[in-house]
Amino acid sequence: MYFGVARKGGCNMKASSRLIICALLLVAFDCHAFEMFIHTGYKNTPDFSKYGFSKSTIIYEQQIYGPKETRDDISKQNLNKISAIVLTDNSGVVILDIEHWFKNWGRKSNSQKKEVINRYSNTLDELRMAHPGHKFGYFGVVPAWAHRDIISSQKLLSKWFDENEFRKSLVESVDVLYPSLYTHDENPEEWKAKAILVLAKAKEIANGRKVIPFIWPNYSEMSVEHKYGNRELPVSYWRMQMEFLKDSADGFVIWNGALGSKGNWVESMPWWIETKDFVRDNFPGKYNRE
Repeated sequence: MYFGVARKGGCNMKASSRLIICALLLVAFDCHAFEMFIHTGYKNTPDFSKYGFSKSTIIYEQQIYGPKETRDDISKQNLNKISAIVLTDNSGVVILDIEHWFKNWGRKSNSQKKEVINRYSNTLDELRMAHPGHKFGYFGVVPAWAHRDIISSQKLLSKWFDENEFRKSLVESVDVLYPSLYTHDENPEEWKAKAILVLAKAKEIANGRKVIPFIWPNYSEMSVEHKYGNRELPVSYWRMQMEFLKDSADGFVIWNGALGSKGNWVESMPWWIETKDFVRDNFPGKYNRE
């Protein structure tokens, strides 16, 4: 595994050395300001605020666009749909998940890519004017999504650095950065190495904004050859991720399905039991269930 990419302000070195430096780039975080959010596809969920989770709103593109409507632009009517959800939820924290705009990204010209970046920026500028006091951000847009093999591929790493440079202007339009740190394989050290890289880049471009990554208690659907896809993580692996982010990020968003995609909530799910233990052990003042 080798980080053989020379960047301005960086150097070529073996992965272990590079990861140490990346770790040093992560600033010290105030545990008292650590924010936790949770979004699941389950029905009849408990009151998560009793377990230390703050309220936030995720707005998916299927809530913005009609089934036959083009998703290649955003209209005043689309913005009004978003505003209606913002006003109804009134959570103060709004995360937009609009992934279609990156469709066929590798085939787009630089001018087409700039048009998409401007669309992302202009959308939040419009929403911020309509809803002052709310914090807005995008899931997985800045920093750019990192390929599961980025740690072992010089080509992918170099491409990722370039992509983040291209998207850097978008940071000025968001209030919070929400990178994706979903799990793609069974090796916790691989996950941690990628997380260190992504969080270091996020803090570098954030200009003081909070970095709150998304995590998922299941293996990603995009796991290697779909071998692990949607299978629940071992509780030790899940606990490691939460503990790592407690010391390395401003919080996390637990995502586990969208828009009623699952059945009824089951209180005895191993990942949820471990999550409650994590909150109780690390933030007893936030855990008000008992």
